[in-house]
Amino acid sequence: MPLIYAGIGTGIYFYNESRKEYKIYSDSYVARYGDMSVADPLAGENLSESFLLNELEVYRKQQEWAIIGMTAVYVIQIVEAAVDAHLSSFDVSEDLSLRIGPSAVFAQNNIHPGIGLRLQLK
Repeated sequence: MPLIYAGIGTGIYFYNESRKEYKIYSDSYVARYGDMSVADPLAGENLSESFLLNELEVYRKQQEWAIIGMTAVYVIQIVEAAVDAHLSSFDVSEDLSLRIGPSAVFAQNNIHPGIGLRLQLK
């Protein structure tokens, strides 16, 4: 369970950090090349339009990867829970011995003579 929380928490952290950076570069791009009434958070920086667009793309992709990562961790948790529920009745007792013994073959309420081995896990 701690691994699940750590995986989702890490995804949330990276998503929030990427979103903050995306907002900074987005506001800077809008202030320089769009609506001049918006304050430019990177006013002192000499950044080109292509650099700002590239940074916007990088942080948008990082947000998407964070969402994909969180989704993958959540799906892995669901699969693990389903497997755990399926195997909850699996016998894990200490006596997992193999017993070999004679057997008889029964067919249509008749006993057929023969020699056989019966393998039984207990």
